[in-house]
Amino acid sequence: MPPFSSLDIFVGLAAIAVAGFAVYLFWRASSGSPSREDDEGVSILVEDEYTTSSLLSSPRRRQISVPEVTTHLQSTEIERARSNLRTLTLRKELLSMVLRRLFEAEDEGEINRDERVRLSRGYETELRDLNEELKQSELIMTLHELETIRDDILKKFEATPPAPRTE
Repeated sequence: MPPFSSLDIFVGLAAIAVAGFAVYLFWRASSGSPSREDDEGVSILVEDEYTTSSLLSSPRRRQISVPEVTTHLQSTEIERARSNLRTLTLRKELLSMVLRRLFEAEDEGEINRDERVRLSRGYETELRDLNEELKQSELIMTLHELETIRDDILKKFEATPPAPRTE
């Protein structure tokens, strides 16, 4: 068997380096302690009654960090998006009706295929642009709904009284 070539040695060293880096990343990701506090947020002390050590001794306490609530949207942006959603939906319906009428006119023989394609080209691009604007407004409204749900969950979590301590 011939001795190892420099390519074999290089590939072997590269594989060892990649494996070492993967082990380092895994170790770094799993070394996070549950009691460490993030840079932002409010920490709450919670008793954990269901750990294996709590079966033999008193309940264990651990820190839970509740993030501070930040809203990304102003009420004017939300109202503008809601208004845009209504008007854009109406414009989309109107453009769809125009395109449908062009297809009907072609079917009835009032215009030929080339005329229909030429006439509908502008409406189709306008409809595509309108769909993009509609998606943007829908994303803003969805973000607002998700922020509202998050606020409700955090309020319920903060309003929940701590479990009675059993000793």
